[in-house]
Amino acid sequence: MLSGCGAAGGLKSAGDAPSAVEPKALWPELPPASSAPYDYGEGETAKIPGIRVTGGDVRRLDPVTVAQAGLKAKTDRDSGLDELPDGTVRQIEACRTAPEDCPVLPPYYRDLTGDGRDELVLGIRMPDQQLAVRVYMPDGGGLTRIMSTYDAVISVELAGRDLIMRAPSVIPGYEYRTAWSWDDRQRAMLPTRDEILRTPEHRKAPRPKRTPTGTSTPSADATASPGTSTPSGSATGTP
Repeated sequence: MLSGCGAAGGLKSAGDAPSAVEPKALWPELPPASSAPYDYGEGETAKIPGIRVTGGDVRRLDPVTVAQAGLKAKTDRDSGLDELPDGTVRQIEACRTAPEDCPVLPPYYRDLTGDGRDELVLGIRMPDQQLAVRVYMPDGGGLTRIMSTYDAVISVELAGRDLIMRAPSVIPGYEYRTAWSWDDRQRAMLPTRDEILRTPEHRKAPRPKRTPTGTSTPSADATASPGTSTPSGSATGTP
């Protein structure tokens, strides 16, 4: 006896598959741009002077010392995004004598480059609810800053090997989400995904001024140091 194809467990057709459509180039006669219109600080790095990383372990470093040494660092190119307001610079320089005003937040640690060693993630509070986010990599016994950006943030997260920043949008009910990822060719963290998303219903985002990059809430383990304050975001991650 023959069984029909509609019997239990049998296969059924879902209909004809849609035809693939190749991308259509618009205005192909336009010449391609030869330079970027804006500099978002992507790919910019800097050797941090005077910092030695024993055994490649950034957990041994004092975050305030790193932040202070970073004020003297020279970047491989000048986007301006590594610069801090004069008032914030003075607060960092006075972290030892006026710890209650120190803008350097407790550090987080995560292997973001995939080389088996943790990177150091620092946050520095700035005026107008802005936050500078910087990532440092142990490099040949020294320390290299592989990411430096700032924004008015909703949260900063560590997800796998990505650092994700969320920032408010001028559109009510939406927010910007930028994922920074390590790039082996550039030897730096790059903003590999930048998108605008609807804000979750349980959270209404503030609407501070938008700046050139993404957003922030840490999620690796934090170690407080003298003169630092506890971050307001939740923290989960690998020790």
